[in-house]
Amino acid sequence: MEQIKNKKGLSNVIVAVLLILIAVVAVSLIWIILNDVLHIINKVSLSPSSFKNCLDMQTENTIKIEKACYNVQTEDIEITLLRQSSQAIIDNLNFLIGVDSGDVIKYTCSSNCNNCEILSEAQNKIYYISPGKEQMPKTVKIAVGDCVLGEENLINC
Repeated sequence: MEQIKNKKGLSNVIVAVLLILIAVVAVSLIWIILNDVLHIINKVSLSPSSFKNCLDMQTENTIKIEKACYNVQTEDIEITLLRQSSQAIIDNLNFLIGVDSGDVIKYTCSSNCNNCEILSEAQNKIYYISPGKEQMPKTVKIAVGDCVLGEENLINC
């Protein structure tokens, strides 16, 4: 059996192999990370405008309050909404009712709700809200998430 006489040469070879291995692993990790980031960026920028930011929905009048009134006989708030043709995905509507005391009462209509449907594109729909007799409603705001799309003062129906 031969003995290795040049131990320094062997350690230089091992160091060189380890450096090459570390470089390959580093390049692979950078490629994986950049690939994921670029995939996310392309997905967002190339997707149809199904995701709209708040400013876009406000300027396009995605949902507009056509009429908002308080029916004294039924004690219901009647809100007529018009949804424009847009590709915005809307899975919840928030009705923010301003009352005499300055408080705001929030009612939500979502895809998870059994007794409320979100209006479809290019559709008019009347929503009825029963705020109760505690306080007189004064204003109504319509919002998608935290984005307020419109506000109207309530009139008598």
